[in-house]
Amino acid sequence: MFQGKYLGTIADFKVANMSVKDQDGMIASGELTMRGLPEIDTTLIDVESLNANVTYRQLLPIVPQLKEVTNPNLSALGNGHFKGYFKGTIHSFALGGNMHTALGADSLQLTMTLPEKGNPTYKGSIATNQFNLGKFIGNDSTLGNIAFKEKI
Repeated sequence: MFQGKYLGTIADFKVANMSVKDQDGMIASGELTMRGLPEIDTTLIDVESLNANVTYRQLLPIVPQLKEVTNPNLSALGNGHFKGYFKGTIHSFALGGNMHTALGADSLQLTMTLPEKGNPTYKGSIATNQFNLGKFIGNDSTLGNIAFKEKI
């Protein structure tokens, strides 16, 4: 189900008071602007006041490049709640806000590039308290919960 006040054309539009819910339970709301459709790979996407409840599995149809990310283990995040913003394309974007997951809570400001081939790149800052880093990076026999504030 998709609701909101749509203004513009397919190639350049804004959806105010957007609310999205799919059959698998993914829920998102915010203010959406998109420019460049139908070319999804180069379409600029801007979501302000983003409020989303989503799992890794639910994101895969939207951002299939996530399948290529094997470390860290993104699926270990489980059900996530994110409040913040998204700006960019599906291949290169900035993401910032607060996230609560099965592994802990984070505050983040990141730019990410997810190329069709090759390794993804990340840059930004992240702060967390009681985050299960071991499970996230596949080393839970040695590492457990941590608290940190770092630039990556």
